[in-house]
Amino acid sequence: MGAHRRKRRPGEGEFQASDARAWRRLVAAAEAQARAPLALPDDLIKAGDKVVKAVIPLGWRHRGSAFLALAAIARGWFRLNHEERAAKAEELAGLAHTCAAAIDAAEAGPERPPRADVFG
Repeated sequence: MGAHRRKRRPGEGEFQASDARAWRRLVAAAEAQARAPLALPDDLIKAGDKVVKAVIPLGWRHRGSAFLALAAIARGWFRLNHEERAAKAEELAGLAHTCAAAIDAAEAGPERPPRADVFG
């Protein structure tokens, strides 16, 4: 017998509020870690582990995505020595800033033209 796939749930694979919260937690932890790169990375690692199943906003779902790079750096931060952490802090802050802007844009949604039947 073959394995059966579960039925797809409505909204599955779409960027939702829970995904935005998970990514925002990672962005906040990354910004804090970038300000103090030698501090304990517990929050960064936990947030990096939480976004593994979070959906990435539409338009950012590709291999070179800032979201994937941020998650990869966050999950591997504990492996870096002090010099590597200090060197990667600026990159971490830049990725966090890029991801925060993308999340804001995704939550705002695309601008739609006004309805012609209502507004002439």
